Amino acid sequence: MQALQRKNIDSMAKSRYSYYRDLLAKQAGHIARMAAKNHIFLGLEGEVSLELVELAERICDYHFDVYMFTHDPLDQEPQRVRDAAALERFIRHGNSRHFRYDEIGKLALKLGMTTTNLRGAIGELFNQNRAVLKKRDREYLIELIPPPDSLDNIINLRQF
Repeated sequence: MQALQRKNIDSMAKSRYSYYRDLLAKQAGHIARMAAKNHIFLGLEGEVSLELVELAERICDYHFDVYMFTHDPLDQEPQRVRDAAALERFIRHGNSRHFRYDEIGKLALKLGMTTTNLRGAIGELFNQNRAVLKKRDREYLIELIPPPDSLDNIINLRQF
């Protein structure tokens, strides 16, 4: 049970789960109660088995995923902010952290948005200091800035 609490505390420290901290704080308790109720329901005696705890954890993890999906904080944001988040996800899941400015039309088609909305999304990334405009040779690139929680993956201070 302590391992579950540590896992939840680690998750609560991550910025991508900041909106869900209240639920994460209660997650270990929900798992313990579910495992105990299943133990009693099955007519078992003695200690609750590790298997029942793991099953309860999987069920609670599923419900947490559904909760995150249905309570996405981006749903409350303006379209420009949602478009910026979609653009950032699309670029980060690609092979590079940048794209050429003159390819905005192609990128808009891939994302299923208008070029006007895509330009607004790019502007929002600039406003939030999540992207910069760079010039390389004769082309302009829009480059994403790594999020603060991924800097450990780029610079490992233990190497120095």
